[in-house]
Amino acid sequence: MSVTIPTPEQLKKIAGDVGLSLTDRDVASFIALMQPNIEAYNVVDRLPDRLPTVKYPRTPGCRPKPIERSCRRNDRARDRLSGPTDLQPLRA
Repeated sequence: MSVTIPTPEQLKKIAGDVGLSLTDRDVASFIALMQPNIEAYNVVDRLPDRLPTVKYPRTPGCRPKPIERSCRRNDRARDRLSGPTDLQPLRA
């Protein structure tokens, strides 16, 4: 979907909506600054999509049962709290 450059009236309305007051010279300057970027976007938009064929389609998967979720949660907590550590205790 190509992007069109806003008209001076559209740009003034947008500026007014966000609390900016632009002169006609400001509007012309902003449009001139936007133009190359919008043109570049439109060039990219016109490029063909060369997507590879899907070899392994995604499946929706399945949600784990409640007991599996709680076991996983407990395993993570135990892993964080157990085992040797290289940290030295803080001194007051």
